[in-house]
Amino acid sequence: ARNLIAECINADPNDVYFSSGGSESDNWAIKGAAHINKKKGNHIITSALKNVGEGLVKNIFTERSKMPFASFRDFVERMRGAGLNRKAVESLILSGALDLFGGTRAQLLAVTENTISDASLAQRNVIPGQMSLFDAFEEEHSPPKDDPFPEVADFSEAERLQAEKNVCGVYLSGHPMNHYNDLSKKIGATEILSFRTEPEEFSDNQKVLLLCQIGNITLKQIRNGDRMAFIRAEDMTGICEIIVFPKTLTEASSILANGKIVAILGRINTKDDEIKIVAETIVPAE
Repeated sequence: ARNLIAECINADPNDVYFSSGGSESDNWAIKGAAHINKKKGNHIITSALKNVGEGLVKNIFTERSKMPFASFRDFVERMRGAGLNRKAVESLILSGALDLFGGTRAQLLAVTENTISDASLAQRNVIPGQMSLFDAFEEEHSPPKDDPFPEVADFSEAERLQAEKNVCGVYLSGHPMNHYNDLSKKIGATEILSFRTEPEEFSDNQKVLLLCQIGNITLKQIRNGDRMAFIRAEDMTGICEIIVFPKTLTEASSILANGKIVAILGRINTKDDEIKIVAETIVPAE
């Protein structure tokens, strides 16, 4: 899924389809900002990208059909009057959609404000009907180039991935658990996807070991005043719910944080015909 949006920004518009993030159909492989239709192999852009609506996406492809975008500045100048604002530019940068223009994502963010200001000023200075033939020739044959990007520290891998998930809802250029593949195999961790693809292999109260990333944590107070937790956990194959009762929650409270990679030893709970895990032991992966 790496940089599918970026590929499509300068792709043939005839190969691009739009989805507004409605119901799943026709075997969508990836949810979020970019999808692949496995049957036809076409790229699909949706309005699920934060701050980027379907109207803007369609405007991008309409403008792209006239001429490929030559640079970040060229992209901003041509799209500034077509629904592109600062928040949309930042989301496109953080998703990796504009990686094709060179520079790091941190560098693109660093020049965003000035580039948008210059584009807005250029728009205000254009008086309809007063463009000379020379100006038209220059515009057609010499698209604006980017100024040298400033020397700024790039994002770390963890920062880059988290930013992608913040604006797309999914990781695009990698996954925080990529570095744990060997450990997962070594300890014999169960893949979360298998709960859905092979449910017959699991029974109620069966012990399982997961190596996963902690997501959202919801705390709930029970009758005696103690707290339990419901955790959204994911590995590279899927997502499942982890139920953490008070004793285990107290023991693991120092390591339970969004984004933390942990090993969870627990038991299968098949209530409501959905496999969940009741955690017994939670330890950091490192």
